[in-house]
Amino acid sequence: MLCVNSYFISWILGLLIFNVQFIHGLNVCQGVLISNVNVSTELQSDVLLPCSFESDLLNSKLTNDTCVVWTHLNSTNREIVEIPLDGEAKFWSSRRGRIKTFPKLPESELLCFSIQIRNVQQSDLGVYHCNLFSETSCLLTYKRIQLHNLNSEAAGVSVNSLTWPITAGAAGGAAMLVVLLVLVLVACKFFKCQANNICEPVYENTSQMHRAKFTSEYKMSVINPVYSSN
Repeated sequence: MLCVNSYFISWILGLLIFNVQFIHGLNVCQGVLISNVNVSTELQSDVLLPCSFESDLLNSKLTNDTCVVWTHLNSTNREIVEIPLDGEAKFWSSRRGRIKTFPKLPESELLCFSIQIRNVQQSDLGVYHCNLFSETSCLLTYKRIQLHNLNSEAAGVSVNSLTWPITAGAAGGAAMLVVLLVLVLVACKFFKCQANNICEPVYENTSQMHRAKFTSEYKMSVINPVYSSN
């Protein structure tokens, strides 16, 4: 009976320890984003993608498998390089030797996992993640670095700065054109009315039919004058 009780107590303690470790692992392996950095560069130039972590953070969660993995979210082959705490970097894709890592200084307060991309190409632009793993499947945290084309940003600013004046000028020109058209129509109507009043005078005691007859007779007499015979 004593052996059964001891076995049962050991089983309960083992289950509790497993649950504590499992919950602790869930709390640690959250993969929290701790920084977001924007980097601008020109094509065919060299650029540094910064990534560093405090040594205290690493020491508190240090394992034999602790490493940093760089990924490029805009690339078909997302994984670029794995940088362990000890040992050489392992490249999945060095972009034909254009990607370079830096040696780490263990005595420094910040451990540098930055990479350099030489002769930047259009395909190098986009979003990068610097992922810190304590184990193979335990992502502790990561940093997000977005690489932009400096020339494209400048061109975008220039286009945006010209858009408003062009739009305002076009709207002002259209408004002026409408005003001119209205003035022309009013002027034409006014002069037409003046011409009608001169050619066909209207008297207060003259009917519309009599006025038309008078006008036609007057025109005929002017064209074909009739003289009285003596």
